[in-house]
Amino acid sequence: MRALPGIGRYTAGAILSIALGQREPIVDGNVARVLCRVFGVGGDISKAPTSRRLWELAADVVARASPAR
Repeated sequence: MRALPGIGRYTAGAILSIALGQREPIVDGNVARVLCRVFGVGGDISKAPTSRRLWELAADVVARASPAR
């Protein structure tokens, strides 16, 4: 999915989870804020190390439930 031009991580996750029912994370500003609060993640969410950590956490959470429900 991400090999298609213009499809980034967020869009690929949205398409795969909502349309195809696959367990793929989606991290936007609201999700990032919730993950930071729930898991005590500090740092600037726009910086690569923090962003990577948030995507990892989102993937762990999604692995436990159906994201489309």
